[in-house]
Amino acid sequence: MSDAVHLGIIGCGGIAKRHIDWSLARPECRFVALCDTNREAAEQKRALIKQTRADQDPAVLTDYRELLARVDVDGVLVLLPHSLHHPVSKAALEAGKHVLVEKPMTTTAAEARDLLDTSRRTGKLLGIGYQRSYMSEYLYVRRMVLNGDIGRVRFMTGHVEQAWYAGVLKGKGGKTWRSDPKQAGGGQLVDTGSHTCAALLYVSDMDPVEVFAFIDNCGLEVDVDTSMAVRFAQGAQATLTVGGFGYSCTESIRVVGDKSSARIFFRTVKEQALEVDGQVIDAKAAIPASNPNASFIDAILGKGAIGADARLGLRVAQLSEAAYESARKGLPVKVAV
Repeated sequence: MSDAVHLGIIGCGGIAKRHIDWSLARPECRFVALCDTNREAAEQKRALIKQTRADQDPAVLTDYRELLARVDVDGVLVLLPHSLHHPVSKAALEAGKHVLVEKPMTTTAAEARDLLDTSRRTGKLLGIGYQRSYMSEYLYVRRMVLNGDIGRVRFMTGHVEQAWYAGVLKGKGGKTWRSDPKQAGGGQLVDTGSHTCAALLYVSDMDPVEVFAFIDNCGLEVDVDTSMAVRFAQGAQATLTVGGFGYSCTESIRVVGDKSSARIFFRTVKEQALEVDGQVIDAKAAIPASNPNASFIDAILGKGAIGADARLGLRVAQLSEAAYESARKGLPVKVAV
């Protein structure tokens, strides 16, 4: 097997810089093609790559089908508006490419199931850009749960807030694609809230079975604030709140069992903290941190498994879909399986 992983990017917007930085931190990474309908955006990312790694000069394309037709592409980073995740990721898998897609994996549970099935059928990897699945604090709590150190999980809480509402109104005409339900597939719940849903499901390794949600669109066409109660197949309960009015992006996750409890605090991707039974724990000293791109490259090389995989993406989609249905009906809703 080659020691190099040849990657392409489809979608060269703002989030692409983070993915480029994380990928190029690995010496095995080689970017061979970039694609965006806005050629200038792709050219800007090409210049960034050349500035970081002078030996790399990826091709610039405006049609993603041309990128997928290239035989020198091993894997693709799909960094597009939410509604495009399913069709483009599926086309990439069908073309024989491994895929790392930004969150959420898809905008519907049916699409998520289809991508999971396509990944299994083609034998190609499918990862989701959920950073929490690679951060030491979240890995530490997940290990506590899986090892039984926390005991039987009784209840959990998850909360995230950021200045999301103000952000979507900064776009041309007072809106961005994130406030367009056709492009975004939802609002804050499936945007930043998707990270928190995934984090809660990942650290607990539990399956949600019922949701009762309240949602406020705050005058937009998509959701801004969400609160929900969740019941899990394993007997635990949880509350989850997703807020579009805040300042810095902050998140907290709490898991309480009959032996122990843990709390994670998160501010952007730069600051995390962990407490176990009220005591501060240096999780990074116990479990090294990684990121979605490093894990993706390792998995392609056969050196590890993807942490945030398609199964997690499916469970997040199922939970989010049930929350939307519950809010519309004003009733508890079973989570589809």
